[in-house]
Amino acid sequence: LEMKLAGMKSNDGGNDKPSSGGQGGDLQQLSEEVSGLQTKVCGIKRGVWEVVDCVQTVEGAIAALKEQTANIEQTLQEKAGVGQVQQLCDTVDAMKAKIVGIDQMVRTGADRVREVEGAVMSVNSQLTGFKQVFYEGQSKCSPHSRLLLGLDDNVR
Repeated sequence: LEMKLAGMKSNDGGNDKPSSGGQGGDLQQLSEEVSGLQTKVCGIKRGVWEVVDCVQTVEGAIAALKEQTANIEQTLQEKAGVGQVQQLCDTVDAMKAKIVGIDQMVRTGADRVREVEGAVMSVNSQLTGFKQVFYEGQSKCSPHSRLLLGLDDNVR
């Protein structure tokens, strides 16, 4: 278009005034070119609006994907929370098992204490028997010796 306009100026000697003669065909051609350009500009405008509509559609799709991603992240965090709860349950179960083990050890210890008490009682009765035998054999001992040995009459 610029080349055609430059050619038209060079044909009329650089004057901007329309001259008579062969210029009518050039004006007709220029008018057709301008009309064609206007049609192309309208088509470009329609294309731009279509692109804007497509961009808006894509933006909507991206927003929807972002929302879905946020929902997935939240779900994963909730599942991690469930995992932590499961870990806590496992820890509580382990503690229960330890408490049961400690209880069993306490019961075993109590049984051992009873066994030791029985053994002490047995040793006590044996010692009492020994004292009696020894006392009978030592009846001729002095009262002071019997007291030192725990063989007085109250010991029986």
